[in-house]
Amino acid sequence: MLVAAVRPLRPILAAVADPVVLTPLAKRKHERLGIIDDLASEAAATLGIEPIPLSDSDRRTIVRFDGTTLPAIERATLRIVALRHWKYFARAAKRIGISHASLMEWAEPRGLGATHGRGRPAPPDDEQPPALRRA
Repeated sequence: MLVAAVRPLRPILAAVADPVVLTPLAKRKHERLGIIDDLASEAAATLGIEPIPLSDSDRRTIVRFDGTTLPAIERATLRIVALRHWKYFARAAKRIGISHASLMEWAEPRGLGATHGRGRPAPPDDEQPPALRRA
């Protein structure tokens, strides 16, 4: 025997509205740099750091390698903002929740492998890199 408790259905009201139309990112190439700048500010806020402007080279790298979809642009911008702020792959990777190896693997084809600290462990969080120490 099957027993089912079911509520009576209410009449469904249909709302007629204009559909939301999103223009493909490929057709909005002129907007990508502004989108990247906005995402860089959001990434800094997410990471709890002061916003830093990305260089033209960083923006070109994002557009060239990751400019096809908004999620890819967002991910690349977050990673570059973290790298620019923390300077060390291990420290930046930890802050964005990925492995050091994954961040380096992502960065290498983009020409970001020359970031400070390559091949060296990051100093403790309370220690500044040698280039930034004051005498």
